[in-house]
Amino acid sequence: MFQKLLKKENYLALTGDCRTTYLTRLNKTRNHLPKLDVLAMTAGSLDVDVTLPRLLAGASGVKGNVALSLPLNCFEVLVLTIPKIPDEAVAKTLPYHLAKNLDCPLSDFIYDWQITSRHRETLHISVYLYSAAAFHRFNQELTRHNLPVKFFEADVFSAFSYLEQQRRLNANDAVVCVLIWVNSISFAVYENQTIVLSRTVQLQQPESSFEADMEKSAETFIPEESSDPLEEDSGVLELEDETNISIFSDFNLLRDEDEEALELENEAQHEETVNVAEPEVKTTDSREGWDVYIQKLNLEIMRTRDYYTSVVKGSAIKTVIVGGDEKIRDRLKAEIKQSLNVRVEALSSPEITTQCPPLFNVVGLGAILR
Repeated sequence: MFQKLLKKENYLALTGDCRTTYLTRLNKTRNHLPKLDVLAMTAGSLDVDVTLPRLLAGASGVKGNVALSLPLNCFEVLVLTIPKIPDEAVAKTLPYHLAKNLDCPLSDFIYDWQITSRHRETLHISVYLYSAAAFHRFNQELTRHNLPVKFFEADVFSAFSYLEQQRRLNANDAVVCVLIWVNSISFAVYENQTIVLSRTVQLQQPESSFEADMEKSAETFIPEESSDPLEEDSGVLELEDETNISIFSDFNLLRDEDEEALELENEAQHEETVNVAEPEVKTTDSREGWDVYIQKLNLEIMRTRDYYTSVVKGSAIKTVIVGGDEKIRDRLKAEIKQSLNVRVEALSSPEITTQCPPLFNVVGLGAILR
């Protein structure tokens, strides 16, 4: 695959998050792993009108085909449960099912889809929708600069494309991939060469320094001396009432919780059912420290794993692959291992030095190499 790419001209990747946007080009060095060279970088996200013109002004004269990959929280994800039909007929019937479940015309979106699971009477289809107006604005501006968009996808697809190219995925294993952006986290479960489950959580990173927070948490707390008499220890440890806490609370996701009941209902009534999932919203106070952020991130990894194995009835997950976690990698890895007892891998190799942040490099490469 890499040798084929080396024979062709320019392959460019356009990637970005809520703070920064990069235009990069595939490095054609034959004796090393592929990486991206930065052609232009600018502050701001792609949904801001001035970002793309400002970015392209720094890359004048560049030509090539563009692969565009954005964080999962930029997309609206719908999961449809429809009567089982031949695979080749899905594309023809999908607009009808989508139109019934959108609050605005289907023409307002561009979309891609995949069949995530097949059952005796139903198909589960994940649909990823993006604003048509925003995409046409990108494409017109890029085409005007001889940079037409050839591929466009969510970050989780690019990440797994990269892992496939690196031959790091086993077709028989279920893997959780976690992509950490400044204001959101993208989660996806990959099994049988398919992204079976995906979700996004809005989780803002703290504004404080990670190193300063870690130093503060490592300080030994010495209580002040008190002149008050000590109360006798009753020997009873009082705990808060946790009866209402659930690992699946507010877990608005992609699958029906009672799959067997759904299939029985379909067999009896032969009627179409549609399950629509909205992206989850989890916010955090930016004044909270990195310890709290890591704990919340680890909890969301636990919820994703447990939902997949307990509700979706997927295979046991033994590997978690994390990207975008460079400064918190060791702390997060220890947290995950302690709570989940799984193998934790870094999405990108620390030996690969790039001109852009490692997560941008991996997502851009995955989109180009698809």
